[in-house]
Amino acid sequence: MRPLFVGITQRVVTVPHRAETGDYLDHRWAQRLADHKLTALPLPNHLQAMRSVLRAVPIRLLILSGGNDLAALPGATDAHPQRDEAELAAIEYARDREIPVLGICRGAQLLVSRLGVQLHRRGGHGGTVHGIRTLATTPAPWAWPPRFEVASHHDWVIPRHPLPAAIEVLAQADDGTVEAFTHPAERQWGLMWHPEREAPGGFANQTLRHIIGGL
Repeated sequence: MRPLFVGITQRVVTVPHRAETGDYLDHRWAQRLADHKLTALPLPNHLQAMRSVLRAVPIRLLILSGGNDLAALPGATDAHPQRDEAELAAIEYARDREIPVLGICRGAQLLVSRLGVQLHRRGGHGGTVHGIRTLATTPAPWAWPPRFEVASHHDWVIPRHPLPAAIEVLAQADDGTVEAFTHPAERQWGLMWHPEREAPGGFANQTLRHIIGGL
């Protein structure tokens, strides 16, 4: 049986005392995907190299992982434009081939930013556990309760208004900012918390399982 590959982007990390810059992916991603009989394919933060990998290895799902600020954000402190460039190209690659895309935290921010949504910097999200509210339109297979708590690791939030009409909000924080959404026409989902940091049966993992079930 041939493996089913999931392309997954990586955080850019720097090691100043060695003058090194490299890519990093939490090992838990490989385990989460292996639990679903999928193989993680880490994508490099280099446009041409990433395109070469995608040409060589057919993927069934694209995951935009967390970490780093988007370079276009005012006051961004951990931005790497080469990552933005590579990920935007990966999104276009997936859209042209009708490959589903799951954006995690920064990845969710990128999915809406490319549609013109302006992110806001807001306290009370990074390094906290906070409640979110499920909206009535949330798909039944995810089985999210009306309210639950998530561990949050971001300082930039997605405002509820205005959003493009194509975006359907699935859950929001108590301050009204978006915590989960879908773009059905392009088979895209965004979560502002992390499946790899949850227990295997966590709420983000229910979303991942739902998406994988449609592959």
